Parts: sequence; C-alpha cells; structure tokens
Amino acid sequence: MMQKDNGRITNAKRYMSTFSQRPYETWKVIEENIQPYLAKLDVVKRKYYENLLSEICNLFDIDKFKENKKLDGLYLLGFHSQEYDLRFKKRKFRREERGGIDMSELKGKIDFTLFISATNANPNGDPLNGNRPRINMDGYGEISDVCIKRKIRNRLQDRNQKIFVQSDDKTDDSYTSLKDRADSCEELKERDEQ
Repeated sequence: MMQKDNGRITNAKRYMSTFSQRPYETWKVIEENIQPYLAKLDVVKRKYYENLLSEICNLFDIDKFKENKKLDGLYLLGFHSQEYDLRFKKRKFRREERGGIDMSELKGKIDFTLFISATNANPNGDPLNGNRPRINMDGYGEISDVCIKRKIRNRLQDRNQKIFVQSDDKTDDSYTSLKDRADSCEELKERDEQ
C-alpha cells in the first residue's frame, strides 16, 4: 500500500497473488502487517489511510467478504485503478505544496482545514460544557472558527500589529467597545469623508 522510493515492492503488490487466491484470510494478514507502517506516519496521514481502509471495509457485504473464494481477473482492474488514484492524488498534493496552485483562480469564499496536534492540552474549551475540550461526533477534537481568529489576532498583536477586535484581557488601548475604537480611528474617518 505505501511505496517508498527505495525500490522495494509495496505490501499491496507483495500480497496481491495471495489475496487473489484467498482474499478473506489474506485481508487479516494485510491488516496486521500494515499497522507498523501506519504507526510511523504523522497523525494526519495515518488518519487518512485508516479512514481509507475503513471506507474500503465498509463497501464489503459481510457474507461475500467471508467466502474466501478465488478472485477472477476483474479484481486487477480495481487494484490498479485504486493504485493510480492514490498516486495521482499524492502527485497533485505535492505539486500544490510546492506552490503549483494558481492563487488567482481562487475567488470568493475559501474553505480550508487546519490540523493541529495538542497533547495534555485543551486548545478550545466549550463554555457550555464546563470548559471541556470540544469534540465532534467521531470523538476528534475541534476548534471553533472564533477561537482560530482569536489565536491569529493575539499572535499579530504580540508582534505589535494593530488589531481592531481585541480581547478584553489583551487590549492595548483604553477603548471598551468596537464603536469607540472605530470612532477614534483617523483612517476610518478619512474614508467616511471621501
């Protein structure tokens, strides 16, 4: 499944022949042998592959899965299609990582996903739940958009940048409301006059 650039054959290709003869028995062997490889990955990649395996398992009808009958040649089409798809996605991701994406194409609203790792920490407590960490339905931690914006603003403020929406415990001026801060801003007054 995971191919290194050192010329070694992948686990998927190594087990392909055995899998075609005894799929049910081989699936367990593959699952067990892939665990050390998954453990070496960072959290994001590991979750990606674990979710992919779960997605594949979810497609099986349990009775057909347990049949353990020899597969015909059609399974090769699925194997190579999946291999191509994974390789294509990796290439596309690497190209975008290197800046291959044209930012001028992005217009309007842009959604993004941010992954962080927190150990023995509560990156975003839920005030409606005793300040316990926020979690989604799958049990993964979540950080609200408000929390992310506050963290960005605080970081900019720590670097002596002017921030309009300041938290009460981190104000660097004497204003107690956004209206007072806006009324005192010369740049905004000049814009209003134009």
